[in-house]
Amino acid sequence: MIQLSGSQMKLLLMDGETTPTVSCSYAQSEVMQKEVYIFDRIENKTSADSIKSLKCVVFVRPTAENIDRLVQELQEPRFNQYYLYFSNTINKYDVKRLAEADKNETVREVQEVFLDGIPLRKDLFTLNIHHIFDSTFNVKDHSAERLKCGIVALLLQLRKAPAVRYGFDN
Repeated sequence: MIQLSGSQMKLLLMDGETTPTVSCSYAQSEVMQKEVYIFDRIENKTSADSIKSLKCVVFVRPTAENIDRLVQELQEPRFNQYYLYFSNTINKYDVKRLAEADKNETVREVQEVFLDGIPLRKDLFTLNIHHIFDSTFNVKDHSAERLKCGIVALLLQLRKAPAVRYGFDN
């Protein structure tokens, strides 16, 4: 993902959910060897000054909030080029919004990388979701949606097509 942006100093822009994924996958020194010298969160709009000479590699979940933040970022770009990577599938409407916001044509690449969890070992990952049940022990709607998205991303990453069986009365 980072090496696809070529050589030159880069900033890695992540969100609250992809930061632990990158932290568990790579040591900071490994990422710095790929010429990434600044790490920032997309939530911190004012933290990184406008540095037009930098390339910006974005790795975020394709949530409505992150898309809105990216639209704002692309309307007033702080960096020379943007490479957008999403940890799960992004719908066509959001891609269109990003394209329309990129009036300066700073986006060089948009990809889905299907890494929507935190790898703990090569055969174990977590979505790191807390408090998924409500007071009546039913799964909260947003938690069920997050679980579904995480499992779909894992299956796409592993290139697996599972068969789901269930009883008629379930």
